[in-house]
Amino acid sequence: MFDPSVFLAAFESHGLALRALRTQVPGDVGFVVGFVQPEQLILGDSVHTAALEIEYATTDAPTLPLGTALTIGGVTYRVNQQPRKQGDGTFSRAALEVARA
Repeated sequence: MFDPSVFLAAFESHGLALRALRTQVPGDVGFVVGFVQPEQLILGDSVHTAALEIEYATTDAPTLPLGTALTIGGVTYRVNQQPRKQGDGTFSRAALEVARA
């Protein structure tokens, strides 16, 4: 069976995806995520996104508890909603908020 998550490494190497590091895990190598930022235009420039969210291969982070701190692009975020699997479960999405100091 074809696994579409195999493209994530290529997306990362071309700057189309970022690496998320779990700050609570010493030596974490992280996992590749698609990152949606506020005020980003989507759907043919007709819709603005309103929430921070990542999409990632479920097998890369099968458990991502609420409150988990992730560093993405030098900024630390916290998972603020239970991640949810998409479609057949190959990918999951997690809502984020900027971590307060």
